[in-house]
Amino acid sequence: MSSQKTGSDKVSRTGFTIVEKLHPYKTFLFFGLVGSAVLFLALMLMYAIKLSAGGALASFTLPKAFFVSTIIMLFSSYGLTRSQRAFRNDNIRELAYSLTGTLILAIAFSGLQIAGWYQLYKAGFFIKTQSGIAFLYMISGLHLLHVFCGIIFLISCITPVYKAGKDMVKGLIFFSDKFQQTKIDLLNIYWHYVDFLWLGLFFTFLFTL
Repeated sequence: MSSQKTGSDKVSRTGFTIVEKLHPYKTFLFFGLVGSAVLFLALMLMYAIKLSAGGALASFTLPKAFFVSTIIMLFSSYGLTRSQRAFRNDNIRELAYSLTGTLILAIAFSGLQIAGWYQLYKAGFFIKTQSGIAFLYMISGLHLLHVFCGIIFLISCITPVYKAGKDMVKGLIFFSDKFQQTKIDLLNIYWHYVDFLWLGLFFTFLFTL
């Protein structure tokens, strides 16, 4: 009995130790993403319940814009991974390209999401059409809000990069600044979360509606 308790205490201490060793900003982001994941999980559970009660729509297909936006989101996530390597290698040009490319793809994703809603509207699928459609609008809209937050974060990361690229001294200071490295790390964590979240939502809607 005591050995089992000791083992569980070790696991508990290990988990808390990992969180305690995180940068304060990373800890804040960690709990924020956990809260976001719980929110989406609750919404998807409600969506499944409503869908089982109302049934799927026979003539419904996801807008083509959603398919294209999914591919774009994958490319943006892949491109952003280069930013961490660029920062470690003190490569200001590659870092600027990585962040700027991700920003452009993020804006394109947002535009395609709105285009997808418009395609649904033109096809006659409104919020009041069926509960599953209402959840599609609401959940994809909430995800797009996460993307908008990511775009703001991206801009805040890009601005000092371009300033550092114009001055060699500022460039040296920039790459020695741990806070800038933390921002790049946080951006990657957040953006990969948003990416995988959309993949889960996309395939759920694809195979259920």
